[in-house]
Amino acid sequence: MISYVSCDAVEDDLIHRAFSVGFSDYLVNMNFSEGEFIQRFFGPEGNKREFSHLALDKGRPVGLILGGMKEYEGINTLRCGTLCVDPDYRRAGVAQSLFDLHQSIGVQQGCQQLFLEVITGNEKAIRFYEKQGYEKRYDLHLYVLEDGLQIAFTNPLSSEISPIGLEQIQKIRYEIDVHLNWQNDIEFLEQSKHQYHYGLFAKQQVVGVLSINDSGRISFLWVDRSYRQKGMAAYLLNFAVRELNLQKLSTSFPNHGNLEGFYKRMGFRRATISQLEMYKMLP
Repeated sequence: MISYVSCDAVEDDLIHRAFSVGFSDYLVNMNFSEGEFIQRFFGPEGNKREFSHLALDKGRPVGLILGGMKEYEGINTLRCGTLCVDPDYRRAGVAQSLFDLHQSIGVQQGCQQLFLEVITGNEKAIRFYEKQGYEKRYDLHLYVLEDGLQIAFTNPLSSEISPIGLEQIQKIRYEIDVHLNWQNDIEFLEQSKHQYHYGLFAKQQVVGVLSINDSGRISFLWVDRSYRQKGMAAYLLNFAVRELNLQKLSTSFPNHGNLEGFYKRMGFRRATISQLEMYKMLP
């Protein structure tokens, strides 16, 4: 008989084993060591053991759901950080039982919505989530540039670039009030290692910001509206490529036509894999 336990009551090894076997046939390579898995999924991803559950069959880990909670764009939100089931135990109600536990946590904690990301084209998973009451809201695309040095180097308006604190990016993020995907939001950046934040200054005012990590993943790029179309964003990216000795650049963002157009002009290509953001409102 399958039992369900909170992840704060089991060893990390069991959680990792459930994750590894559950994603053994996934569309994307999810092969993480135990240390890498714990650091990522209980670190920047924001999952908490007390909001996560493990399915066990006589001590064998056969299913897992991870949950992370925060105020996301002003709404108390419980995110499903992952849901996976051992291939031998699928169609046995394990996913449904795990999801029911997940939703009950959201209700108990007073959340207003549930949220998750799912790979576009994973119709089985999408149908399952739609059955639970989730609705598609945003497309989330990944863009990649294999050679960051191909971005033209200019210094518009004799501007200067220097490191800034995350609090300056946070201030701008809330002033512009746009939708950011979970992995680009401030709380994610606070927990991320090797993240660098740069400000572009003109007339002693911050007119552009960039948050990027040492692997070239761009989390936040913004230029003041009155300074756009002047090469400012390209200058920020070129500076980071040279300062951090980067080769490849990547970024992901939801439904933003202007940003998409900019990255295409810089030579970024859209990756073949994309995601959907899905939401379920709670009573």
